[in-house]
Amino acid sequence: MLKSIIHRNHKLKKRVMTTVSEPKNHLQTFLTRPESEETFIEDNETCWGTKGDLKDLRALLDILDKSQTILHECKDYIAIDKPPDLRMDGSYRASVHKLTSYWYPSHLLRQQSNLLQAVECLHRHNYLKDNELRPIHQLDFPTSGVLLIGRNKKAAAIAGESFVNRTARKSYLAIVHGHLNVLNRELPILNASRLKFLSESERDYKKIKDPKRKGDTFIGFVPLHTAFIKWQSAMKEKIKLKETRDSKELEEFHAMKKQRQEKKMKKAYVLDPKEFDQVMEKSLHISEKDSIELLDMKWKDVKCNVAWKNAFENMTKEYNRVLKDKHDRILNPPTEKLPTLFRVEGEDENTFYIYAPCAQVKERYKMMLLPDSLVNDPSLIPNDEQIETLDFKPALTKCKILERGYLSGKATTKVELSPHTGRRHQLRLHMVVAGSPIVGDISYENESNPWEICSRMCLHAHKLTLDLKGKELSVMAPDPFIVNHIDVDGSNERIVNFHVKIPGK
Repeated sequence: MLKSIIHRNHKLKKRVMTTVSEPKNHLQTFLTRPESEETFIEDNETCWGTKGDLKDLRALLDILDKSQTILHECKDYIAIDKPPDLRMDGSYRASVHKLTSYWYPSHLLRQQSNLLQAVECLHRHNYLKDNELRPIHQLDFPTSGVLLIGRNKKAAAIAGESFVNRTARKSYLAIVHGHLNVLNRELPILNASRLKFLSESERDYKKIKDPKRKGDTFIGFVPLHTAFIKWQSAMKEKIKLKETRDSKELEEFHAMKKQRQEKKMKKAYVLDPKEFDQVMEKSLHISEKDSIELLDMKWKDVKCNVAWKNAFENMTKEYNRVLKDKHDRILNPPTEKLPTLFRVEGEDENTFYIYAPCAQVKERYKMMLLPDSLVNDPSLIPNDEQIETLDFKPALTKCKILERGYLSGKATTKVELSPHTGRRHQLRLHMVVAGSPIVGDISYENESNPWEICSRMCLHAHKLTLDLKGKELSVMAPDPFIVNHIDVDGSNERIVNFHVKIPGK
């Protein structure tokens, strides 16, 4: 056995050495698939670069200043100011993946004599054998701003937890159509506590969404023998607690138990000790004498006793019923009816909220809204049949009006947007609901000439804050929507004009 392991390791070392010693410009030495497998998709309708020129990686590198594009850099993370009209990856001549791979090449890429040519083949993240760069989150093609990338698998997983647990705080800037005004609308004013149910259910939603199990099972479903083992563990823990007399030992026991329980509860598909105690008290009826005897028995022996088996079957059914109810409360949060547009007590008078659940239709780019979302666009409202089948998820956005002015002579408003939930196209869709679509959003603004005012979509990821195992990471991208105040001769009035900065323009 030992000889075979040594032999396999020797072959592996030999294979690695062969890869490194091959010709430097032989692209197949670092690609996981043939470079000819995918052809380029031309994507020349971007706001950056010179009109009519090829919008490839070289063109992108020529217009970007690396020192200004890199917002944060350490051994674990890179944060970039993503340009607008740039895709995350794919068979395009320029992408975020290709840009960061060029600026931060892996060991195999550094062996290539023509780095640019080598990087142009990297359509997907898994095309590079030793790729360590992992995007933590996504930004839409037309959206610019803060984008965080992990430099190794462990760091990416830690940062990713902030998004899974819904603790990541994001702030966007946008220029929207019209002079948005909250004061001329009689919006209902709610207490902030009304929003608590949404934030709690949103935090848990992603952990157990879309459970794919056969039959009547679900994520966290406990079979009979596992329920018995859980009961044994719980009973032994209670006995140990009773027998513990030393205060220091008792303190350590509680600390260890709390730590273990917190780790389990992060999964969101287990019952906490109090819930399990209630299940046992309600459904498990066995004598104290039997309990002591059962503590050290194997399930294969327990199930031979019909009475014991029936008792634990009853407890298992109750456990799974309680857990399923818990799942349903998370996946289908309380349908407390929030107004579509409202304000919150004690907040700035220029701040309001948009609550409009949205759903994604398979093989359709645009998202859908419920009929009562104040939107008149038929393309965004599903028919009665679709309403029954679509999964409309709660979606809430906070909007703060920063400045009203003009962009290319058209009335516009600069706003700060903070998503409380993370739905696809949420901010873009919610500004349509508010009656002021984002400038340049060709999917939702419904303008005959979307590029008349600006050649890009005016949505920018301005700030991102994450909790990384107790350490806070906060990154801010420069504001591309410049405000110019112009005094009007002979009056005290000032005209506000917006100017949008675009890479290479």
